[in-house]
Amino acid sequence: MAFDYGIQYCIQYRELLASGLGHQEAIVRTAKGLGVSLLVCTLAAAIGFYSFLPTPYTGVSELGFIAGTGMLINLFATLTILPALLTLLPLKNTRVKGSVFRSAPLPSALQICQGNCRRCDGDWNRGCLLRAENYFDYNPLNLYDPHSDRS
Repeated sequence: MAFDYGIQYCIQYRELLASGLGHQEAIVRTAKGLGVSLLVCTLAAAIGFYSFLPTPYTGVSELGFIAGTGMLINLFATLTILPALLTLLPLKNTRVKGSVFRSAPLPSALQICQGNCRRCDGDWNRGCLLRAENYFDYNPLNLYDPHSDRS
């Protein structure tokens, strides 16, 4: 989720740069435009993670605390460190007509890797289907070690 906030911030910033705004104004408008929505998303996710705190399972409780606090740290980093990095390492003010992603090299990279991805996926699926002992056990009681002292 941390990457999502940074991606949203950078996309909005780049769109404002492409529309002709200067760096400082684009940074301020991006923070004003996304700040409230990112805050609401962060609080919702943090509350969801913090809801694991009262569970008797220590690992799940600790995971909830770590993930919820991580969401708050992520919001802080997105709204402070990311704009500072964009100021220190500015993007070129390229004016792109239409979509910002029109000249992205991603589609050509995906076309190059497409055959290899399909081949790997097919091999993986064949390997899983050929194993005779594969089955889905939906009974959660079978997750326990039968040799443990737990009943």
